[in-house]
Amino acid sequence: MKNSLFNPAKLRARLTKALPVRAGTAFRIASVAVTLALAGFALSAGRNLADSTKQGIAPGTYSINITSPANLKLANQPDAPTVAPYTVGDVFVGVGMGFIKHFSPAGVLLDTLNTGTGCGEDLGMAFKSTNHLIATAAFGVCFGAGQVVEFDDMGNLIGPFGSGYSDSTESVVFDASGNVYVGQPDGTMALKKFDSTGTFLTDFFPAPQSRGTDWNDLAADQCTMFYTSEGDAIKRFDVCTNTQLADFASSAAFPKYALRIRSNGEVLVAATSVLERYSAAGVLMQTYAFPGTLSFAMNLDPDGVHFWTADYFTGTVYEYDITTGAIVFSFPSLPFTRASGLAIVGEPTAGGGNRCPLTQGYWKTHPDVWPVTSLTLGTVVYNQAQLLSILNNSGKGDASIILAKQLIAAKLNIANGSDPTPIAATIATADGLLDGCVLPCNVKPSSTLGGQMTAAADILNQYNNGLLTPNCTP
Repeated sequence: MKNSLFNPAKLRARLTKALPVRAGTAFRIASVAVTLALAGFALSAGRNLADSTKQGIAPGTYSINITSPANLKLANQPDAPTVAPYTVGDVFVGVGMGFIKHFSPAGVLLDTLNTGTGCGEDLGMAFKSTNHLIATAAFGVCFGAGQVVEFDDMGNLIGPFGSGYSDSTESVVFDASGNVYVGQPDGTMALKKFDSTGTFLTDFFPAPQSRGTDWNDLAADQCTMFYTSEGDAIKRFDVCTNTQLADFASSAAFPKYALRIRSNGEVLVAATSVLERYSAAGVLMQTYAFPGTLSFAMNLDPDGVHFWTADYFTGTVYEYDITTGAIVFSFPSLPFTRASGLAIVGEPTAGGGNRCPLTQGYWKTHPDVWPVTSLTLGTVVYNQAQLLSILNNSGKGDASIILAKQLIAAKLNIANGSDPTPIAATIATADGLLDGCVLPCNVKPSSTLGGQMTAAADILNQYNNGLLTPNCTP
């Protein structure tokens, strides 16, 4: 249950970094000298903070909360069997050394994906329409040759995706046609475009600020690429006309890192010590306090009302309420090297297109095109066979089945790229109504609970029939 905020113990390690940059090279960090203000903690042999010479973050001095000696073990990540299917709301954290941890929305470790790269950082991640995961990896032993790999929808490594990368790779973004944009902060700094199979299409060269095409997100118009370059600005580039555009916004909070565009055009960005929310016009609307050391990665929750970020150094993952700014949940992702990447199954993307929802009848008869093969209804996870059994249940006289059928369709639609905003509150209500029961729950529609269930089902039915998403794309 999401009922507590992870509070690291107040043991501290002070990292004092000497970060000279070599002129005329792509090496942003030439050397890192580390001082630990802690005694009695041993770093793992062969891999520690002091020998990390190239990283995904800007130079600086950072104070880090350390909870235990395990935090300082920067190697030997657990490689759990990759047998857990992806479920809407699951959280993927790139923890470094080539590993990506797959958690449930409640922070339970489900499995650990191995990119096979051994790279110091695992950064940008995004999901194909097939729910395959595309992930970048860079730095450490990989510096000078950025990596991108593809996993299937069960976490099994398929292999490399695309080719021709420069010194490092960072963000991954899809357009509505399934084409892939990969940002590169170093080397050529090119924004590379591939088709859905990894075939190279073209390079773009947006203007850098402090770095290259660091973190990117594509607007709904399929042309405007928003990006950060580890400076104080959110920049823009038109990938349709190959033209640099005016900056979207800037502020005193920097370096700016991961950013995401909401369906209403608002932009959220991780800005080191805070996170920021901008209006569609580029006006700063809200600043979120960050309890950790460095907010680097960030992504949107499928419910449309929350976002996630993580502390680059401590590995703590935080879930925020977008409107109130409250941290509603957090969990540790230790052991780790650096929490450099964050992805959420079913995450809404502006550039991925707002697909029109499909009815529960469609999903019942087309299981081969489901974007995910398991869903959480209430607090219970159901596999595809169980979900199909619910969809094929007539539901007569049981309000829980009436609601569940529409909830299944709604969650499949969101995972398929439909805008979750119109029904975010209704989905939360529906899950609350089903909390504590295993379907079928035998709830009479005439009862008080049954009336609440059928009312929520009616709203979800409107959504699944496209009545609440008038500007969607078929």
